[in-house]
Amino acid sequence: MPTVELRLPKGVSHVFDIDGHRLAEFFKGLTNDEATLGELGDFAIQIDDVPPGSVEVTVVEQGGGTRTVTVPTPGKVGALQAALGQAYDGDMSTMTLMMEGKFKVVVNVVISSSVLEPSGMSWRDDDPIGFAYILCLGVTVGLQLACFAVAAALQFDKITDLAGSLNFVVLAVLTLLLAEDIGARQIVVSCLVAVSRTELAAFLLYRVLQRGKDARFDTVRERPLVFLIFWVWQMLWVFVVSSSVIFINSAGHLASPTLSAADYVGWALFGLGFAVQVVADVQKYLFRADQANRRRVCDRGLWRFSRHPNFCGEVLLWIGVYVAGAPVFRAAPAGWWTVASPLFTLAVLTLFTGIPQAEGQNAVRWYDGGEAQAQYEVYFERTPPLWLLPPQLYRLLPRRAKLLLCCELPLYAYRPSSEPVGGRSASSGLGEPLSAPDTEGTDHS
Repeated sequence: MPTVELRLPKGVSHVFDIDGHRLAEFFKGLTNDEATLGELGDFAIQIDDVPPGSVEVTVVEQGGGTRTVTVPTPGKVGALQAALGQAYDGDMSTMTLMMEGKFKVVVNVVISSSVLEPSGMSWRDDDPIGFAYILCLGVTVGLQLACFAVAAALQFDKITDLAGSLNFVVLAVLTLLLAEDIGARQIVVSCLVAVSRTELAAFLLYRVLQRGKDARFDTVRERPLVFLIFWVWQMLWVFVVSSSVIFINSAGHLASPTLSAADYVGWALFGLGFAVQVVADVQKYLFRADQANRRRVCDRGLWRFSRHPNFCGEVLLWIGVYVAGAPVFRAAPAGWWTVASPLFTLAVLTLFTGIPQAEGQNAVRWYDGGEAQAQYEVYFERTPPLWLLPPQLYRLLPRRAKLLLCCELPLYAYRPSSEPVGGRSASSGLGEPLSAPDTEGTDHS
């Protein structure tokens, strides 16, 4: 049978069967009808056996009016506490728990002088999701500005991508540790993000140390304000793409802790995307390490099926995080808006700093009129830009299908008479485009 546990200020506890009774009756019985509700201090309610649903809390005011708050279950402290704080503004004489079936909701409600005072709640308890986003935004801005200060002062660009990748790890771990209730869903998603971004940070750091510098910043190291553009963009990139994992961790207590098909499908997509990204990066790195391939397009391994398989892996893993968050989004529908995470990733890689930086007018390095140009043109025609697809099949697709299904945008085609994309506007006249974070370690040379 469901139970109510009353925790008194001195640590004395009593447990009663509830079964729909009014809480005020328990208070009176416990205090010999002499104490007010305010004198009881903090109390907690726990009702076990949890299918997803909702619990209604009806507050009966002294004047006879009522306010009813519906809270999704299972849930914990912040959900009911915040709902009551927003809905209740009168003296409370009775709080009745209306039950339909069996629910589990754990709440901490502070009653002071017979009045439930929202001002007595911390911002974190009142709105844990909003608190998490504001905190993560502040951490991201602070971390990136600190790294910018070091990089600009020392004209040192070896920490640029390291700072971006590790920022993801910081946000995932931070929101996990601040979660009201840590379950398997939050732990797995946070660990997946942390492991993948740590691997990416290590790869990018190793690569830039091998090269000795990051050529993207050759023209901006001595111009701090222009260099700052990169760091501001990196703030936006980290914060928006992290939105799904932030929501899963901060609102995870509102969803059923039971894992669903969405969890496993999301984790599988993430694992597939991560594997594709790592394998593609390693294959490209080894291909470029061979000087015999200096003037050859990488068409080995996964690069035979996509011109940018590492970008494909990046998009897939963030789709996986979003899918894994579906059980949380059903309990807290605002989470569906974090689809901005995979969509922003896809948009950046296909429209701005990913594929456009390697192709279109920036593919001029292959157009030497010789063997390199011939190989590149054949490779371009038979290989999709993003999603992995056999060359034999891709070659047969009509142009419209390539555009709609495979992201084969017109801007990827090289036009000899045009200036390289970003050569002026994207770089403020510096001649070389200032790119966004190198999120996948692609070697465009």
